[in-house]
Amino acid sequence: MRFFPRLNSIKKLFMKNIKSQLFLFITISFLILSCSKDPASTNTKPILLLSKTTLKIGEPLYATLNGQANNTNVAWSSSSNGQVWASTSTDSATYLFTNPGTYTVKANFQSSINGSNDSTYGNVIVTDSIFSDTTTVSCDVIVVKNLTSDDQINLTPVDYSDTGLVFVAHTTNLYNHSPLLNSNGEIHISESGFEVDINSTLIYPCFGSTAPAPAIGLVAITGLTNRTYTLAFKVNGTTYSGTMNVTDSGITISWTYSSGVTISPLTIQKTPH
Repeated sequence: MRFFPRLNSIKKLFMKNIKSQLFLFITISFLILSCSKDPASTNTKPILLLSKTTLKIGEPLYATLNGQANNTNVAWSSSSNGQVWASTSTDSATYLFTNPGTYTVKANFQSSINGSNDSTYGNVIVTDSIFSDTTTVSCDVIVVKNLTSDDQINLTPVDYSDTGLVFVAHTTNLYNHSPLLNSNGEIHISESGFEVDINSTLIYPCFGSTAPAPAIGLVAITGLTNRTYTLAFKVNGTTYSGTMNVTDSGITISWTYSSGVTISPLTIQKTPH
């Protein structure tokens, strides 16, 4: 009988250890479950997918995230000279580059639960060739969509040679299905210079990304000699006018508009082809 108190003590100690371990197990399980609800605390990153890794000047690049977790906010960015438009859901973006070089495309994602940050990135090469899309000719359906009344056109001169001056043009507003700007169809030539009418974009439902993106296109002005020309762009019925001085070494554009139709830069050097 004198051994019973000791057995009771051992039993109490054993039960105490069981309760402690059970409490510890429940606590750890709760922490694991809590962490699993926070996408930024896991080791799994969204995968960055790029439509291409080698592009031409003015060729749209489509970037998407595969496996983006809930409760995350994504900010898209690039190294210098990259313009970017993110989709409403932020899980995709359209990039446009107007200079050759190597660029880094980056997606920064932040947890809306605890504010933690992470990122993923990829590199693309932009060659010195100018993009002229021909893959869309296989589309059976081509929709001509008028530009929205508040849209604006942004132009970047990217090449000047004996064959003429080439601008990459894009809209400020976004359209569905990899839109191409209908920008080369109406170029009116007069003794004084050139007028380019831009009123619509071409929608190709069978081609490219379905996410909204700027309409992108080329404007090519040919037959230039050394002199000063008038240069006008007519968008949605409004005409924006300036001048263009052509010399052997380059072109200087006089343009005073900061909205409606913008041109940047205003000078471009001649490159032999």
